[in-house]
Amino acid sequence: MTPVLYDYWRSSAAYRVRIVLNLKQVAYDSVAIDLTTGAQRDPAYVARNPQGLVPALDIGGAMLTQSLAIIDYLDTAYPATPMLPREPLARARVFAQALSVIASSAVRPISIQWTYQASRAA
Repeated sequence: MTPVLYDYWRSSAAYRVRIVLNLKQVAYDSVAIDLTTGAQRDPAYVARNPQGLVPALDIGGAMLTQSLAIIDYLDTAYPATPMLPREPLARARVFAQALSVIASSAVRPISIQWTYQASRAA
C-alpha cells in the first residue's frame, strides 16, 4: 500500500519528511493541507488526525504524526539508504540533538515575545 503524506509546502517539519521519503525513494501520495485556510481543522482531517497537525503519514490506515516519529518509522521500514545510525546509543544521540533543536526553536519565539512585552510594560 502506498503511504499518503498529509503536508503543507511551507512546513519545515513536513519538508524533513519529504526529504527522507525522496532520499529513500519511497513512492508516496501527497495530500496538501493548507494551513493558511485552516484546512487542518476540517472535520474530515481531524477525524483522521486528531492533532490536526502536519505532517501526518497514513500507512494503510494507521496514522503517524510528528516528523521525528515518521522519519524513525521510515528508516526502520525502508532500511536501504539509512538516515539514522543503526547503533542504539548513536541513534539516541541523534534524537536528543534533534529534539533539542526543535525545543529551542519553539521556545525562542515565545521568550522573545515575553521579553518584548516586558520591555514595553516597563
